[in-house]
Amino acid sequence: MHQTSDRYEACRTAEDTAGRARTRERVDALVLTSTRRKHRIVDAGVRSGAPLRNDTTLVRLAAGGRDVHTSVHGTAPDSLVGALEAARRLLPFGRLYAEARPLLPDTTWDQVAFLDNTAETPDSLARLLTELQGLAEFVGPRQDVSLRIADCVLTVDHRATAFASPERPQAADYGVTRLELRTLVEVERAGRRIRLWTARHGHRLRELPMKEMLEEAGWRGAAMLASHAKPGPGAGNTLMLAPRAAASLLGLVVKDLVDGFPVSTGPFPATVLDDPTAVGGYHVHPFDEEGAPSGPTVLLGRTGTRTRLTCRGSGDGQGTVALTGHAARGGESEVPEALPSNVRLETASSDYAHDEYEGLLAYDLRGDGVQRMRSGSCFTVRLDVARLREGKVAHGAGTVVLTATTAEVLSAITATTPTRSYFPGRTHSVGGAWLSLDLSSLRFEYVA
Repeated sequence: MHQTSDRYEACRTAEDTAGRARTRERVDALVLTSTRRKHRIVDAGVRSGAPLRNDTTLVRLAAGGRDVHTSVHGTAPDSLVGALEAARRLLPFGRLYAEARPLLPDTTWDQVAFLDNTAETPDSLARLLTELQGLAEFVGPRQDVSLRIADCVLTVDHRATAFASPERPQAADYGVTRLELRTLVEVERAGRRIRLWTARHGHRLRELPMKEMLEEAGWRGAAMLASHAKPGPGAGNTLMLAPRAAASLLGLVVKDLVDGFPVSTGPFPATVLDDPTAVGGYHVHPFDEEGAPSGPTVLLGRTGTRTRLTCRGSGDGQGTVALTGHAARGGESEVPEALPSNVRLETASSDYAHDEYEGLLAYDLRGDGVQRMRSGSCFTVRLDVARLREGKVAHGAGTVVLTATTAEVLSAITATTPTRSYFPGRTHSVGGAWLSLDLSSLRFEYVA
């Protein structure tokens, strides 16, 4: 894929569309291009699928205090003319709005950190499998298991985005590479084997946290193969969550904050931060789908202060709400709404060494009950846990059923490693790290 040519095409389409506004009309155009390709990498070689191209043009037409949104698959001029005509017919029924000012200045975008134009070269793909095999040979013995890479699939998605408006007749643009590395790991312990898929996401192939991915897979597989015993009195009150389980728990916290659930005043040992410019985040952007500059936003501070994410549709529609740069389409709607992008926990720096941890490890999280995790102000989750001794799984430990509020979970955090992995959803991704919780401050029970 030629990233430069795709960005040029996106800019040209956005500028041409925005320039079609009539007198007293405002036309904003956002052009999204994507070229996606899968590579399956095994000992026998590399099999690459055909590139899949997908282009979308989003158009906003505003006039007389109302606006409408529409989209077109592709960038053909005839389609864009038809979309504008359809928008003009719908304008009398459009949403009331008023222009709002951006909250943040234009973002300084480090293009190099988000692009990888060499990920699909034969040498890079061959080195990827060799590196994974080497890491498996290193990680496995430290966990008292044998790890083998049974299958590996790398999905590379090169994206270009351009935005043009009356204030930006010369389109602003950026490029991003989205990588998804899915690995089938075979874990063997005491003559028993299990295979499980694990994945990591990012922007640059050499920077994917592959060692962390295999550590998590090794412990998870060893726990599923080990004999089970309910934790005794000496199990302690500390629970360490693996990155994927930690991201699932943080995802519940984020939903509470975005949905406006009340959270008691801190202090909390961690800040919940949304960062559209996070390296490794799956939903990164220097500006949102309305062209407003994006940047880090504190969803919940340590003292309990909260920041509301906004877009043009937020508030009273009179332009009194400053734009935080979080306008994005959710679900099938063509109208942007205020959504998070890449959320993580920020804590004070520490020397927390997860690979030296001894105690209970939670390697999987799922909802509990018919309400799917939520009951009033609390959510209830089931955590599959194992007991670690000297970095190895001593035995499986059944399930911990945890019931807590957002404030209780945040208050129970005792230590965490820096966030290196983001786990993507449809509208935003959540950062996962090795996270330690103090169970004594939470409501929980062991289930054998």
